[in-house]
Amino acid sequence: MNEITGLELGLGEEQVMPGYVGYGPLGYGVYYVMAAAPWPPITVEPGDTVRVYIRFQHRGKECSPVLYCSMGTRVLTIFNEDSQLTRQKTLSLTRKDTWTTYSETIDIAIPSSYTGYGWKDIYAKIMLDGKNMAISPEYDDCVQIAKVVPEFQLAEITKYESM
Repeated sequence: MNEITGLELGLGEEQVMPGYVGYGPLGYGVYYVMAAAPWPPITVEPGDTVRVYIRFQHRGKECSPVLYCSMGTRVLTIFNEDSQLTRQKTLSLTRKDTWTTYSETIDIAIPSSYTGYGWKDIYAKIMLDGKNMAISPEYDDCVQIAKVVPEFQLAEITKYESM
């Protein structure tokens, strides 16, 4: 049996909060949990990269889970993942008989042509064989994508003459 639990998420090497796996009235379930990020929000621009630090624990047989991370926005109860701000990578975990902590990173490049400016929420999860195995809290408004606008200053006439 493979077990993965305790997803933690961070933007930088800051202290992170533990993740959440839920067992509800309908049995096993993975739930989005909105939370205030435990670190200061960051501001990036199109063309920048957000590095997301993710920590989780695994025990059981060897496996190749998918580590998945997405930024997006929440409208009422629906988290709208932004496909331009979603990345995933496949891991290779060896057999572990005791809980073993792993730390990974995922880089989310903000496309230089990106126009979905504003505050973004972020979350991560681990999937195995298409099933969600563990999920981090969804951190609300932790990344702001700023619109880059041209700026000017010091307009002056340097000379004039008769022609």
